[in-house]
Amino acid sequence: MMSAELVNHIAALGLRAVSMAPSTPAFRRHSADRVASY
Repeated sequence: MMSAELVNHIAALGLRAVSMAPSTPAFRRHSADRVASY
């Protein structure tokens, strides 16, 4: 069951991981694709 709260939680974790991860071009492109899939 994908509730809005769960989606928001996953998105928040993803944004936190992106902010702490090395910002390589490949990683940024991969993250953008995942965010766009929401």
